[in-house]
Amino acid sequence: MKKLLLILSLILVGYATSAQTHTPVEIKGSRVFMEGKRLTKSEAVLLFSDFHGVDRSSEYLRYRSAYKTGLGLTIGGSVLTVGGGFTFLTGTIVAIAGGITLPIFAIVDAGAGTDTTSEYSSEVFGKANTILNVGLFATLGGVAMLASGIPTMCVYNSRLNHMEEDYNKADVTPVEVTFGPQRHGIGFALRF
Repeated sequence: MKKLLLILSLILVGYATSAQTHTPVEIKGSRVFMEGKRLTKSEAVLLFSDFHGVDRSSEYLRYRSAYKTGLGLTIGGSVLTVGGGFTFLTGTIVAIAGGITLPIFAIVDAGAGTDTTSEYSSEVFGKANTILNVGLFATLGGVAMLASGIPTMCVYNSRLNHMEEDYNKADVTPVEVTFGPQRHGIGFALRF
């Protein structure tokens, strides 16, 4: 009876321990989640410091930092491109409006015998030129930021996703109880 209880208890222990698995992680952007709870930066670093026997915390920090840089460049580039585009459009409208009103002022000046059209022309087109240049350079700067931010963000997001896959597919050594021929005869073996 004692042997039967010992055998049953070994089988139960083997079954209970073989059901244990490690908790998977999920990385969304630069944030790490475990069981639906967002981990703090220090908790994530601690998690990746023992990445199945290898310290990959510095790798995680580098990928996280580069991803956030790419995200910042993308957001900043979007804002700068849109703002520069509107500024360029405003400069274009001012130049067109000046071009339309310039002949009207020339006709009025000719009738009055004055010459304020040249002053008006240089002032309007000078401001329009300044607005156009600011808008153009802001748009070009924004496009450059987007051109560097989007690939950076995508590359490091992919690397973070590979870390997640590596962590989640790690082999967890199962514990099993088997019955059969062993080193010292026939019997049960607890393998882990």
